[in-house]
Amino acid sequence: MSLVLLERVALEALYYGKKNIESLSKESLINKKILEKIINRFLKEDVLSKNEALLGIEYKKEKKAFLEIKKIENIKSEIKELFEYFINIYLIKRDNLQFGLKKVWLKKEEQNILEHHLYQIDELLKKVERQNLIAETKDYISMKKVFFWGYCDYRDLIREALKN
Repeated sequence: MSLVLLERVALEALYYGKKNIESLSKESLINKKILEKIINRFLKEDVLSKNEALLGIEYKKEKKAFLEIKKIENIKSEIKELFEYFINIYLIKRDNLQFGLKKVWLKKEEQNILEHHLYQIDELLKKVERQNLIAETKDYISMKKVFFWGYCDYRDLIREALKN
């Protein structure tokens, strides 16, 4: 089962509890007609259950759904999809977006400092994520922030481009 971004958003919202279609639409910003198609697919695949008007993740099948989400190909698709949307937004509306791309030479000491800062960012985000999981009230899924960070050797990107 491959998932597109909107399907992931719906699943993630339902992960935090059962919802009716109106509240799911409000939280995810996905209109009801699209949600109905997503929900029908997940009901057919036995990932969601429907009890009266409430939708929820079928916990007997939850592991299957989330193992599917964690497959390398699905993660790769999600990152490509999110990054493409991010770039589209960046090129249209640059205010309120933090984005940078730099190609620089780094000495070993500078690379160590960079890796330390990236580690600190990662630890901060993990801490915030843990706090969010135990918080009694949760904001809407659509209120989350998305972070991209990392680096690699330019030569690796060049080699990857040459494969294609």
